[in-house]
Amino acid sequence: MPEGILIDYNDGRPVMAITAGLRAPSFCTSFAGYGTGANQFQVNTPLTSGSTVFVLPTRPVDVQEFADNQTWIVLPIYMTSVTRNGDNGVTVNGTNRGNYQRIPNWAGTVFEILPAATYNEGL
Repeated sequence: MPEGILIDYNDGRPVMAITAGLRAPSFCTSFAGYGTGANQFQVNTPLTSGSTVFVLPTRPVDVQEFADNQTWIVLPIYMTSVTRNGDNGVTVNGTNRGNYQRIPNWAGTVFEILPAATYNEGL
């Protein structure tokens, strides 16, 4: 018998069996606020070994205004990449056009796709 998701509406339509290695994302944590370093945001959350991690940003750009040598600067700081820190979390990296070292105010959600398994676990 195939493993996967069986959809049976019981109304005469054909039964659908989804068995193509479908894996659902698993919620890890949400983050919001000011970063932990220049153009970075450290997110500490336990991760499963062998999983694939991704970040869904909800506030990917932080626009900061400040004075530099008597010039008013409007600087967008935006997310550019995510680095996995073993099984202890991720670091969201960013940059800006002026190469300023600023602390970003970002927000998002961390998910992981768990590794494929041969045993039966429900969603």
